[in-house]
Amino acid sequence: MTALGKVLVFFNVLFALVTGGLIVVVFLTRTNWRVGMELAQQETKAARAALEAERAASTQKRLDYETEIKRLQEEIRRLEDVVRGKDVEIAGEKKKFNEARAESLKAAEISNAASVEIARLQTERNQMAVQLNGVNEQLAQTARELAETTARETFHKLRADANERELAGVKEELALTRRRYEELRARVPEASVATVAAIPKRVPSVETAGRVTGVSGNLASISLGSDNGIEQGHVLQVYRIGANPLYLGTLMVTRTEPHRAVGIFEPAARGRTIAVDDRVDTRILR
Repeated sequence: MTALGKVLVFFNVLFALVTGGLIVVVFLTRTNWRVGMELAQQETKAARAALEAERAASTQKRLDYETEIKRLQEEIRRLEDVVRGKDVEIAGEKKKFNEARAESLKAAEISNAASVEIARLQTERNQMAVQLNGVNEQLAQTARELAETTARETFHKLRADANERELAGVKEELALTRRRYEELRARVPEASVATVAAIPKRVPSVETAGRVTGVSGNLASISLGSDNGIEQGHVLQVYRIGANPLYLGTLMVTRTEPHRAVGIFEPAARGRTIAVDDRVDTRILR
């Protein structure tokens, strides 16, 4: 046998051994796979059985829990009914207690009021004689005051008549002054009139306030006079106080005397008029 033949025989034997080894390995592997698959199938069946058993136990527990919950809910409703009944009963008892307490307090108040009234009546009885003497003195005082009031009424009526006569005289003086003013204005050139009109009105240097005591058209008398520092030609501010305060205009004083003065009212806007009890002031912020 040649060397090539020997080599070929050697390779054939080696190939046969390798092939045999591979066949054995494949057989063993397939055998192990089958055994493993059978074991896995058995474990899967056992797990499924355990899962089913657990599901059954869980379902039974859930049913037991639901049954217990329903029982507890019924028990809660029963106890709530009992509590509501007790609340109603307690409220009724409290109401009765409050009514009884109120009646007791009322009876005590009536008793105290009766005691106070008795004491008051006793005091009044003791004071009746003194009060009778006081009433007699009051009657005498009232008679004297009535006589004094009648005298004051007569005095004020006479004073009012005198004021009316004086107001009529002031009206006549105002009309005469206006006529003289118109005559002088007709004689004076326009430039001179403009210069006179531009002269600012006199404002009193004193600060005082008073009220309107009489009105006739735009002529008014006020409670301020020469003793208050008011002079002829002074300009006073006129306003009205109350719920809706209103600035009315100015009053130029034309005549003064102690305790009173007379002036001409100039409204600050159309429709504003002066009235009795309106306020006059030497200073006012408009």
